Amino acid sequence: MTNYQQLVTVQVGQCGNQVGKEIYDTLSAEATQSDGTYCDLIWNTFFHQDTEEGDSEVTSSDPETKTVKRSIHTARAVLVDMEPKVITQVMSEAEKNGVWRYNPLGSFNKSSGSANNWAYGHSTHGPTSKEAVLDLTRREVEACDHFGGFLITLSLAGGTGSGVGTYTTEILREEYPKSYIVNLPVWPFQTGEVIIQNYNAVLSLSHLYQEADAIMIMENDQLHTVCNKLLNIKQVSFDDMNKVIAHNVGNTLLPCHRWRPNSTDTMKRERVHFFSGIMRHLVPHTNYKMIHFKTIPQMPSTSVAFSSYLWSGLTKHLHQMLLTDAKIEEGINWNVKIEDAGPHRSINRSLSNVLFARGSELNKFDPSSFFHPKLYTSWTLKPMMVCTSTKTFKKYSKCATLLSNSQSAVQPLDKIVSKAYNMYHSGAYLYQYEAHGITRDDFDLSFVQLEKVIQDYRSL
Repeated sequence: MTNYQQLVTVQVGQCGNQVGKEIYDTLSAEATQSDGTYCDLIWNTFFHQDTEEGDSEVTSSDPETKTVKRSIHTARAVLVDMEPKVITQVMSEAEKNGVWRYNPLGSFNKSSGSANNWAYGHSTHGPTSKEAVLDLTRREVEACDHFGGFLITLSLAGGTGSGVGTYTTEILREEYPKSYIVNLPVWPFQTGEVIIQNYNAVLSLSHLYQEADAIMIMENDQLHTVCNKLLNIKQVSFDDMNKVIAHNVGNTLLPCHRWRPNSTDTMKRERVHFFSGIMRHLVPHTNYKMIHFKTIPQMPSTSVAFSSYLWSGLTKHLHQMLLTDAKIEEGINWNVKIEDAGPHRSINRSLSNVLFARGSELNKFDPSSFFHPKLYTSWTLKPMMVCTSTKTFKKYSKCATLLSNSQSAVQPLDKIVSKAYNMYHSGAYLYQYEAHGITRDDFDLSFVQLEKVIQDYRSL
């Protein structure tokens, strides 16, 4: 089997652990529904195979009790939280499915949380957890044949995900300076989950931007809209939203090949690695690290079997979503035309994009519209990559996901920075951070760094 870079996930905090578990559920489901090399690649990339003792049995020919050993797929993951409840829960749920599990010795937790305070998580829990977390990650890295990098799942709202998650990213960068580190932060609702969530988000993002190779953004408001409008879920839960995250992420992590126009030689197709292929393409410049997802179609699972699509329709809708920065396929503004783009008609300008297409009839798949030069800033080279697989995903006959490094980053980042600065200007709640050594100078530096990120993206 061709070597494929293996990925180690570090799940931090309640949200990070729950999201990580949904991602592994999605990946394992695709593996069990596949066979051959594709199946083997999924298991080998995201899991390692262990042997454990199962139930004892007695045979009529041999009255002695024998211990049956069975193979089980163990996630290449490290679980970190400052409370034990969620880790216990996700490990138990994974074990019960009988398909995969977490390493029983692959987690670290304490008995108290981080008080929804980035400073508490970063300055107190982070340093006291350092050696334990590094030891767990070393074990996972050493268990890889071809280690590719880390995917770190966390939330920006609370204290553990944001504070400990940021600290974990920093120590992993120090320990593995040449390895890829991709953060998957979940952005808080704009209406507010935690009163100081914008402080936590600003401090997190400014630090992550210095250490991570890419930051793949998941916005709670957008996830809620997908669940409510596209999946027809009336009472949306965090579990529902986590499944949407796993759907988007899974579609980009699963094995694929690089699409090249007019290429009919399947023996020479180039397999694309997530880190050295996709992430390297998406982040060609260290000033631009913010990655957004756009996926089509998304519908209730009960409707999938009764729906059919043409690639021409899917690519047309996804292209317009990119052009107008539409969050979902419903309500797209069709009045904006790529030909009208100019100084007086703005579009969502990109630095680089990767399009994933999975399913049948790929001979009818035409992504040429995504190569239009007006979509991209003038100084970028070869900004578009297309990856394909004939394997279906989530039982969709055809589906596509776009990873985009574009001006989509401006609006959510600007809102968080503006709200945080308004609180900061009034001096609200700063004492909670000062108690753990975070000064006004630290806040000022974070604001300056993120304002530069916003300005860089606006200038594309």
